[in-house]
Amino acid sequence: MEVSMLPVIFSQGGVVAINKPAGVSVEGGGRHTHLPEVWQMARHWYSDGSPAHRIDKFTSGVLLLSARTEVQRYLQGNWHDITEKMYLAVIIVPMWSERTVTADVDGKWAQTQFTVLQRAGQ
Repeated sequence: MEVSMLPVIFSQGGVVAINKPAGVSVEGGGRHTHLPEVWQMARHWYSDGSPAHRIDKFTSGVLLLSARTEVQRYLQGNWHDITEKMYLAVIIVPMWSERTVTADVDGKWAQTQFTVLQRAGQ
């Protein structure tokens, strides 16, 4: 996908929010020698542009790009106070309405809470 084609949701005050599809890289790593797609997009709009946070390559969602270093510092320094992380998923016929799963993922403890928001046809 051409990076300039990623949908822009919001743009104001040195912040651009894009709808990042699954499969688009936010950061390079390992064998990557090219600038990741999202960095290219940030630089498309701003010479000093950069992603304000990360979303896994295979996760879709809203991603903020910052125009200036001071915007980047503010967003990163206050991220946990000004944002709330939420994932939505479509699954087939869960028998439960709420569930909490805890796991040790690669040596890091993780807890995920699931809540059924709507059932098809209801």
